Amino acid sequence: MRVSWQFGRENGDWGHARDFVEMQWLMLQQDERMTYVNCHGTAILRRDFVNAAAEELESGSMVRERCPRKSVDGRGNCVVAVRSAHFRPAEVDTLGGDASKARAKLGWQPKVSFRELVAKWWPEI
Repeated sequence: MRVSWQFGRENGDWGHARDFVEMQWLMLQQDERMTYVNCHGTAILRRDFVNAAAEELESGSMVRERCPRKSVDGRGNCVVAVRSAHFRPAEVDTLGGDASKARAKLGWQPKVSFRELVAKWWPEI
């Protein structure tokens, strides 16, 4: 059975690099140094990412059956697998940040939505 995607975690704070670089640039423009959390601020489940990518392909939901370690499509092909080799040494259960300080003090807002990110990223996979 061929695995299409392999992930190390259940969720992530998915965002476009342009948004993150813009926040970094805004941080560097400040007169006073401050610490900010550079994130999108929304934890997205791996299942939601895979299903959004499937919709981009107009094939409907790819994840027909969800098991703790893998997901298969309607034909039994493994489309997503969890591999412990992809875990970080200090893995956490939930990955998501709070960018409210950057939004308030820098006026930063992510410009690329999760759906737009998937649409841009999917052709690269």
